[in-house]
Parts: sequence; C-alpha cells; structure tokens
Amino acid sequence: MSGLLQDGARRRRLALTCFASVLALACLSAPAAALAQTDPNDPQTDDQPVTDQDQQKPDREHRRRRRRPVQKPVDKTKPTAGAPAAGATTVPGVTVNAGRQSMHTSIDRITYDISHDLQVQAGGSVADALMDVPGVDVDLNGKVSIRGDSGVTILVDGKPSSLFSGPGAGQALQTVPADEYERVEVMTNPTAEFAPDGSAGIINLVTKKTRRGGAKGVSGSTRAAVSADGRYNVGLNGSYHNGNLTFTGGLFVRHEVQRGNSTDTREGFDASGAPLFTTDTLGATRGDRDSWAARGKFDYDVSDATRLSLGFNFFGSNSSNRATSDITGADGSGVVDQILDRTGHTDTDLMHSTVEADFRHDFAGDEHNFTLSAQRSRTPFDSSQHFEDDNIVPALGDLFDEQITDSRTDLTDLKADYQRPMPANGRFKAGYELKIEDDLIDNEGFQSEPVATAPSDPAETDLFHFNREINAFYTTYEQPIGKLTILGGLRYETSRIKIDDITSNAVDHNDQWRLYPTLHLAWSFNDANQLVLSYSQRVSRPQPQQFDPFQVIKSPLNISEGNPDLKPQETQSYEASYRYRQGTSNYIATLFYKDNTGAVTTVQDSLGNGVLLSTLENLDQSKSVGIELIAAKHLTPTLSFNISGDASWDQLDARSLGFAQLRSGYSGRARGSINWQVTPQDTLQLHANYFGQRLTPQGFSEPRARINLGYRHKFDRHLSALITVQDAFDTFHQRSVIETPTLDEDSRSFQRTRVVFFSLIYAFGYEARRDQDFDYGDDNGGGGGNQQ
Repeated sequence: MSGLLQDGARRRRLALTCFASVLALACLSAPAAALAQTDPNDPQTDDQPVTDQDQQKPDREHRRRRRRPVQKPVDKTKPTAGAPAAGATTVPGVTVNAGRQSMHTSIDRITYDISHDLQVQAGGSVADALMDVPGVDVDLNGKVSIRGDSGVTILVDGKPSSLFSGPGAGQALQTVPADEYERVEVMTNPTAEFAPDGSAGIINLVTKKTRRGGAKGVSGSTRAAVSADGRYNVGLNGSYHNGNLTFTGGLFVRHEVQRGNSTDTREGFDASGAPLFTTDTLGATRGDRDSWAARGKFDYDVSDATRLSLGFNFFGSNSSNRATSDITGADGSGVVDQILDRTGHTDTDLMHSTVEADFRHDFAGDEHNFTLSAQRSRTPFDSSQHFEDDNIVPALGDLFDEQITDSRTDLTDLKADYQRPMPANGRFKAGYELKIEDDLIDNEGFQSEPVATAPSDPAETDLFHFNREINAFYTTYEQPIGKLTILGGLRYETSRIKIDDITSNAVDHNDQWRLYPTLHLAWSFNDANQLVLSYSQRVSRPQPQQFDPFQVIKSPLNISEGNPDLKPQETQSYEASYRYRQGTSNYIATLFYKDNTGAVTTVQDSLGNGVLLSTLENLDQSKSVGIELIAAKHLTPTLSFNISGDASWDQLDARSLGFAQLRSGYSGRARGSINWQVTPQDTLQLHANYFGQRLTPQGFSEPRARINLGYRHKFDRHLSALITVQDAFDTFHQRSVIETPTLDEDSRSFQRTRVVFFSLIYAFGYEARRDQDFDYGDDNGGGGGNQQ
C-alpha cells in the first residue's frame, strides 16, 4: 500500500512539475515571440481519462462502493450506453473512450462527450467546447465553421435556436456556459429528418438528460472559477426527482474582461494600377462583459409510456467597451490629407427567453414512439456606439457621431415526429415541422454633428421588418440488408418570405418550394471495419439582417449595407468515410466534396479616401474537395490521445466580382489532445488547435493557433479543484487580407484570450457518485441513426 501511495505521489509531483513548467513558459512568453510559433488551433475535444486504475482505488470508500454498487436507473425504451439501437444489428454500436472522452459514430453523425472537458467543467463557454470538437472552429468574433465552411446551423436538442443565430450569435456562443450540455453531435451530411439549412452541416447541442426512474432526492454540482485579471464565473446545476416528477435546472453568472488591439492598412489604386490613397488605423478596446442565465425543465411521467415536459431558458449578456482609434491617411502622392483621433464607447445588450413544451408516447416495440414539441423564443439584441472625432487634418475640430441598432427576433417552432420498427429490422420515420421567424430591425443615429446630443438624422433612420415561414414534411427509411444498411430520406419544404422596408415603403415577397433528398449507405466488412457513403442536398438561407439595404456607418472608414436581392445558396454534398475500430482504438478517414451555387459573400468596395463599403453578393459557384482524418487511442491504461485534421482544395468563381479568372487555394486545420490520468485523483490535459490559411472571395485569412491546459485534483467524490489555461501562448489572433486590382487591405485583430482560471467544483447527491459514462438515447432530441 505504501508503495502505491509513494508511486502516486511521485506521478502527481511529475504532473504538477510539467504543468507548472508549461504554465511558466506561457506566462513569460512575449506576444511577439508567441506569434512566430505554430501552435495547433482547431476544435479540441477535452478528455478526462476513466481508467482501470480509477476502478481499483485502495481507499475504503471505493471498496464499499464495489460491495454495494449504485443501481443506475434504466430506461427500457432506450438502448443502454454503448449498445446498438434496436433494429440496427447490421451496424453494431460501440462507444470508444479515448481517455474519458467518448466518441460515438453513427451512420449520419459523430457524437462527442464534452462533459469531461476540464475547460467546460471550469465554466467554459459553448465556443470553448466547440473548439475541442474535430473539424469545428470558432473565430475571435464567435463565428463557427466546419472544415473551413461557415455555413453552420446550430440546434439545441434537435430544434432551432434564435440564441445561436442572428446578430447576437457570436456573443451568445462566447458566453453561454457549456456545462449545461452533455454532448455535441456533428452532422456534415444530415438526414432528411433535419432542416437542410447550412452548407457545412449541423451542430446539435444535446442538454443533460433527465432519466426516468431513480432515487428520490436532490443532486447536482456547483462551481466557482476566478482568474488573476478579474474574470470569474459561478454556476449551479441540479435536479430533483420525486416519483413521476423530475426537475432539472441551472443558474450561472459570468464576468469577463475584454482587452483588444487592432491594425488596418488600406491602399487604393485606379484601373491602371496607380496609387490613389493610403490609410493606417490603430485601434484599442477596453471593457467588460457580464452575463447570466437561468434554465429549468419539468418532466412528468404520466405513465411508463407517456411523458410531458415543460421547460424555460433565460439568458442575458451586456458588453460595454471604451474604444479609441488613430487614423492617418495620404493621397496617391503620399501627402498626408487626414489625421483623426477617435474616442468613444460601444455597448451591446443581448436578451433571450425560450418556453417549450414536449409530449412523448412510447408504443409497444423498440423505438416506436410519437413526439410533439412546441417552442417559442424571443431574442432582442441592441447595439450602440457613441464617438467623438478630433479632426486634426483637415482642421475641422471636434465632431460627434452616433449609431443605435435595436433588433428583435421571434421564433416559433412546432414539430411532430413518428418512428416505428419495420420488418427485417427496418425503421421508418416521418414528421412535420413549422418554423416561423419574425425580425424587426430599427436603426437611427447621426453623423458629424458639432454636439454629442444632436437629434437623429432622418437619413440615418430606418425600420425594417422580415418574416419567413417554412413548412416541412419529411420521411426516412432505414433498412439493413446483410452487411449493407441503407438510410434514405426526402424532405419537402415550402418557404414564404416577406420583406418590408417600412421607412421607404418597399415591400417584397418570395415564395418557393423544394425537395431535399438524402442518402446514407453503410457497409460493414466485419466488426472492426466499415465504409459509409452519404449524399445530401442543402441550402444556406441569408439571415434577415443581410436583406436590409440600409447603410450602417460603423466608423468614418467603414460602411455596410445588406442586399434585398440575395438568393439562397444551394449545396450538393458528398462524403465517403472509412471507419476502423479495434479495442480502444478508433480511426476515421473521410473524403468530402461540396459543390455550391450562389454562395453569399461579403464584398468590399472602395468609395475613395480609404472608405470601404461592405455589401453582400451571391457568388456564381464554389467548390471544395478534401480529406479529414480522426484518430483516438489509449496508449496505456492512463494515457490517451485524440488527434484530427483536415485539408481541402477550394475553388471560388468570383469573376462577377471583377476577377479575371477562377481563384483556388489549399487550406487545412488540425487539433490534438493528450489526456493523462496521473493518479486516480489527478488528471492532466493538453489541447492544441491549428486553423490554417483560408481562401476568401477577395483575398485570404491567415492561420490561427491555440493551446489549452488543464489540471484537476479530486479531494474526494464531492470536491475537486481545477487549474485551466486558455490560449497559453497568446497565439489566437486574427488576420485577413484583401488583394484586388483596385484595393489592398491588411487587417489584424489581437485580443487578450490568454487567461488562467482557478476553480472549485462541489458535487452532491446522485451527481457525486454517478457513473460518468453517458448513453446515446434521444430523450433530448439527439441520437438516432444506426451506430457503429
């Protein structure tokens, strides 16, 4: 026993030494030196090992648990963890634990457990969690992409969310705590069961389950995290079970410090290539962001076969930043003709509320049920900026400008789904969905006034209303035939759009209907090897604010406007995936090809003197072909790794934007994680992401990288302490370049994303002793499809 304890102490000291060494190196690294490093930066998947050693703790409490194991409630209507779904015997189900990070493959998706990610446990945001998922990236503005494609739809429990779409989506992703979700489902070629929105595919966030049955009482966990620079977050998640009634809920509060700097250099040329102007802008922001959330869900089991659910979710986030910028401009001959010092503040307020109700009835037979759900949400997002401009050259003195935008999104979603087993282990699904989105955008402000309290300029005032109604019917049929499994689907959608620019009294309508077919084929060579082929037809619909033609003056050099003539992007998506699984090893290689027509892209046009107008246009065509590799393996019972990467060749037809020929280029992304269960009480994690250069219609974006570290010590089954480091080497910066015949621009953004958090987590009740493995049932709208 003493030998075991001494060995554990030595390993703990070694782990702490490694962690402290990397942390010290990160803290001492100068940002300039860090920028020269190449650190992997792509979605990470935090893993926390569950090992044989953890099952053989020498302490008395663990021996007691072995003699009297906790009885885990079983929902007989759902497959148990790691078990194949009913009717899915051809393609067996398996869960691969890569150091307590569970990755699960299905015929139409890959599922990742995020509940053991130490960044998530320390109060990390949804954006932090998504960056740990293979193929997924989140930039500094909270914009999500899969394999470099930003056409991503984010669902919550299989339902659309106005919180994670629209103008406030980035802020929400960077502040909503990820610990209310237990897994992330990535569907790059979803079946017809899901709306076809998003050229890149769907990310489905699945909330933590409320399982039927179980002991009466209260369980949950609470956490508190603080950093040296004044950031903190506090959270509480819990559940109460009594008979047929279960309540789950959570509360959280977060305070963030926002620090950033930016540079922007622009050069304009005439048709012959002669210089017209040059501008240089240095900017800085300093501010804070405060967020809070409250959620709850009641589940009542009317009988063993029928469940009624009622849930709510409230979220608020306020950001206030003081911003300064120094602008210097020169004419084509290099003579300075503009010097401007700009000082002011920007504020954003995001509020969200959702109420939902669900009904589920299970019939006799496996996976034979009917579900009905209704959801109503409202998401107001308000932004304002107030600035004083000191015009030194030309000597115009102090002038003031103000821009206020108030927007509101109302979303109504009704869904009815029915599934049943069919002969020969087949499975049939059918459903209906009604989605109504109603948006109101109100802009007002003034420019270049001599007083800060000037009234709004009528020319800067606009009221825009957008309404979109989508009716959809779908059906899928899954049939195993020997070693082959076929999953086909068809979705029929009608879309009705009404655009009303109330200020200009301009009204437009657009009615469409489309069929969206999907097909998935899985061939199992044996228990270890499988080939999956898939096809889906997808659409990327412009966001409501992208239709608004009103010009928003963001700064003296930046103006943006929407385009009411935008058309949806159509995508044909093909994939071939080879999967190998043996013991704790899991390898996936996927070839993908996407053919896009009418992609919506931002176009920058020079208005002279360094002023750029950002508009939206439809590209003629774009293509992307590439390969993605994922590998997860236990090297030892206590050490595991998970690595992934993808590379693609992209081609853009931007000839309608002034380019003489097609543009093409290569891009790549990579991520990796190492998870070490140092002792039964100590866990060490390292995650590295890399997001390579990406082609844009008028230029390219530079690579970005990030390394995260995490260490956890469990004092007992109730109390744990964590140290987590985000962006350890301060390398997660952003650079975009525009290179056209008439405009060159180099724009860079540097934000303070390196932060060290110290956290305490206390678990109580069932949460303190439950088995940490999760199952893949679809109580919350996830799951489905044959599993491998």
